[in-house]
Amino acid sequence: MNKAKQREFSCPHCAYEQEFSVWEKVNVTLEPHLKNQVLTRALGRNTCSNCARTVWVGHPIHYQDASRKLMIWLRFDEPQKPPFDEGSVVMNLMVNGGYAFRLVNSYNELIEKIRVFDDRLDDRALEVLKAVCVTQQPFPADQKVFYDGIVEMEGAKKAVRQVIVKRDEKSICEVPLGELHRQQAVLAGVSKSEDERGKWLCVDLNYASELLRRARP
Repeated sequence: MNKAKQREFSCPHCAYEQEFSVWEKVNVTLEPHLKNQVLTRALGRNTCSNCARTVWVGHPIHYQDASRKLMIWLRFDEPQKPPFDEGSVVMNLMVNGGYAFRLVNSYNELIEKIRVFDDRLDDRALEVLKAVCVTQQPFPADQKVFYDGIVEMEGAKKAVRQVIVKRDEKSICEVPLGELHRQQAVLAGVSKSEDERGKWLCVDLNYASELLRRARP
């Protein structure tokens, strides 16, 4: 069963040191209710016992969903190794069972990966789609692009909605779903999926940019 751990943190508001509950292992197959807590950011939310203000505590998270055959390792900023070593017996068994292993560097990326796999989409193709959008539009370097679901368009068509975040500002970019399918076809020609089996992949814009570089004639 999943269990919260008590770890010592300093409140970012008043600097008072205390113990907060954190969930480093989240298996939503065993406890499905934890998934909504992850998606709503409630899992790491605590109340400071000194100033009574709400504190969100950042920490590494090992997320597992057997129904999606997905394992995500949120590294945060601590130098910890992933839950399973590449090439280990346990990891090889999971690979043979069809599991995907992903590394993410922020809580936003964790939520995004969960949503992508819930929608049964190829996160590699989505990152390529983001990379294409970034190269075609003048995005400042400090902006982030996140997948926000599949939406209906006029004429029963569908689009991939992406949220562009810059500090406290957000804007929406919608791309026809057919463009995602086109990027999947491009990806099939340059991505060596067999070479990526059993590896913790950081599928982000850097990953997509490398695929696009390899796809150029």
